[in-house]
Amino acid sequence: MVHYTFLFSFSIARRSCDFSSGGKMHTFAYMAISIAWLTVLSACSMQQRTDTRDLGEGAVLSLTLQPFPLLVGQSADIYATLRYQRAAGTGCRVQYRQFAVDAGATDTVWRDIPEQSRSGIYKIRGLDFNREGRWRFEFNLECGEQLVRRGVVFDYAVAPE
Repeated sequence: MVHYTFLFSFSIARRSCDFSSGGKMHTFAYMAISIAWLTVLSACSMQQRTDTRDLGEGAVLSLTLQPFPLLVGQSADIYATLRYQRAAGTGCRVQYRQFAVDAGATDTVWRDIPEQSRSGIYKIRGLDFNREGRWRFEFNLECGEQLVRRGVVFDYAVAPE
């Protein structure tokens, strides 16, 4: 897909520039316009949403969901980014659960989220959304004795397919 997008944007760039003087500047212009088109088109397919919670004492948890908006029948990649005292919150135990709030049930199963290369970013594939309505993502964090937080909540709407 990216290869075809690049060729398409390159051909548009060639048509929009004047060929009369030729030379390296035109080639550079073609490439610059092509890269701009490629960036715009690829960004459209990478929709995501990030929300942040201040946990106090210099700790911040950001949750990124991709793709967004959330739809019934799909799941999302969950990125929990932990910062503590302006540095990456590494080596922590991060757990989450997700459930449909409107269904009146609470998921009692907590899933551990593995850290990605000691960067303070914890990533996991979420569960499938089996119904529309309000869904809750709830997190527990344990970083030794210096940071322990339970029940950090993010709520989102899940739309029909």
